[in-house]
Amino acid sequence: MSLPNFLIIGAAKAGTNALYHYLRQHPQVYMSPWKEPKFFAFESEADLGFRAANGKDAPVNASVILDQREYERLFDDARDGEFARGEASTHYLYVEKSPTRIKSLIPDAKLIAVLRNPVDRAFSSYQHLVRDDLEPLDFGAALDAEPQRIAEHYAYLYRYTDMGFYSEQLDRYEKTFPENQLCVLLYDDLRSNPEATCRRIFSFLGVDENFVPDMSGEYNRSGLPKHRVMHRLLNPSAPMKRRLWSMTPRFARERLLDAQTRMVNRNLQRQTLPEHERDRLRDVFREEVGRLEKRLDRDLSHWLG
Repeated sequence: MSLPNFLIIGAAKAGTNALYHYLRQHPQVYMSPWKEPKFFAFESEADLGFRAANGKDAPVNASVILDQREYERLFDDARDGEFARGEASTHYLYVEKSPTRIKSLIPDAKLIAVLRNPVDRAFSSYQHLVRDDLEPLDFGAALDAEPQRIAEHYAYLYRYTDMGFYSEQLDRYEKTFPENQLCVLLYDDLRSNPEATCRRIFSFLGVDENFVPDMSGEYNRSGLPKHRVMHRLLNPSAPMKRRLWSMTPRFARERLLDAQTRMVNRNLQRQTLPEHERDRLRDVFREEVGRLEKRLDRDLSHWLG
């Protein structure tokens, strides 16, 4: 049986894509070639059926791996020296049943969570959906629509504010796993000092702390595509992407992914969060930021500045 022994559990739009690429460069780490299998988030087809704002099924429905053997095959290519085996699925932090599902199959798993200013995370999630032509509303209207969209089973990325209440999400893991199995990081640190942050993660995983990955790339950037057709061509559907990965030799995957990422990024233009909407979200998250400051023993006042 091939299963991971560590997981990056979230948060969405908090640098997990970059962290995934940093980790996969380490000679003692093996990362699943399919970044977000979401195996521990959903058990069956009945858990899916998510909607998107374009009137179609949300892409997440096609990207989930439900079959355990298919999930295990993601780790079959791990070499003998790659004793830290992991994957990154940001739904794990948010989906209520994920901690118990992880505990039942890999009880000793090490878990990594990266938290981002929930105001910025919300807008980044919005830009991600705009980028992929899945969000027709302006940001304020999308925030207003969130409760109704949750009730109508829209995909989780549409939960712009709800996904930013990290305290409750972390509570579920701390009630399920020992403290020494959970590593909580900040996106701020990953951005400002990625080397030190990676050393902390490498130490947590028990691999060589002195390895320094190439951190020059930018992954999963959000923004408005300058050319929609080009963006669609560069981002195949989840089933097609999975087939392409399975047919691509391991040695070529990283180069191809880097080339695709560079082309996607050149075609994106970032938007700016309107100040009145930033003020609105500061009020929404003010108490949550205070809770996180106590939990992490960190000054997070700049998140509300």
